[in-house]
Amino acid sequence: MPPASGLAPHRLELELTESVLLQDTTAAIGLLQHWRGQGVHTALDDFGTGFSSLAYLRSFPIDKLKIDRAFISELDQANAASAAAIVRSIHDLANALGMTTTAEGVESARQRQVLEDIGCSQAQGYLFARPMSLHEAGRFIRNARALGLEQAMSDARGELLTDRLPPDLRREAKRIAAGSPAPQDSRWAQL
Repeated sequence: MPPASGLAPHRLELELTESVLLQDTTAAIGLLQHWRGQGVHTALDDFGTGFSSLAYLRSFPIDKLKIDRAFISELDQANAASAAAIVRSIHDLANALGMTTTAEGVESARQRQVLEDIGCSQAQGYLFARPMSLHEAGRFIRNARALGLEQAMSDARGELLTDRLPPDLRREAKRIAAGSPAPQDSRWAQL
């Protein structure tokens, strides 16, 4: 990392797709090794839907597998047992290779519970929060610190809002959950 960025390299995680890595595997391995040497983390995105060659997992110095949402969405469907078996296999494989996993596209409490039972400790998806701007993310983090992560997630989804939130934050949480644009009023820029 260039020193001018001010970001500690270990705080950066780059997500790569298999197709990018396969364009020039020798160059990709060299670049991944360089990043690792600098302390930068890498994640293989959408694992399980592309080539997903096990040989590549041993060749590429990757820190994390991101389990594709196609498998996660089925964890609370009729074919949940087979989806859970695939997710468990990916998670176990990653652990055996010294990698972590992140489940993508978690949208229900049931999916979250299955993932916790499997041992997947990282997840992302609408269950936790909708995509948000930098300003909204800052507010989300402040709410998580002040009220706890579960309450901040609930507020960001527009669910039962706590009376502990001031009215302007309550309105803002509902606006974020609805996906409405931020007000242009300058007082919001200061929050």
